[in-house]
Amino acid sequence: MKSSRTPSSKAQRDSLLKREADLVQGAFERIRGWSEIRVAKEVPSLGRCVDLVYLERGIVVAVEFKMNDWRRALRQARDHRLAADYVYVCMPAREIPQAMWMALAQEGIGLLFYSNEGDWPFSMALKAPRSSETWKVARVWLRDYVKAQRLPSSQS
Repeated sequence: MKSSRTPSSKAQRDSLLKREADLVQGAFERIRGWSEIRVAKEVPSLGRCVDLVYLERGIVVAVEFKMNDWRRALRQARDHRLAADYVYVCMPAREIPQAMWMALAQEGIGLLFYSNEGDWPFSMALKAPRSSETWKVARVWLRDYVKAQRLPSSQS
């Protein structure tokens, strides 16, 4: 039996992906306005793709966006712990079930709520601990990939 939360048609799935993509794009555009932070979206990492990665003061932060399916976001975010210092799932603000809080804490993954207000696109719901699983080679590659991204013309 299909969950009522799982999109049943291709059109519904495409609509969901477009909305997630809008969150990624919105966060990307707002973060790249900060001169001291480098940011990239759809970043390849160990055969996967991280929705958004930003560097702040040498720290690598990976963010996986989802509109609803927090279990899928958690599965994807687990892999990001191998290449990032901190890993977050980002969703629109909502009531969070106890099972989600517990799973995030157990996996060492933080939770951000997407915010349309202010210069910064996130509000912290659960702070991520520093990943204890980071593989140095993967982290350096991810960091260097983000550093190599072209700055907006206003910052070049």
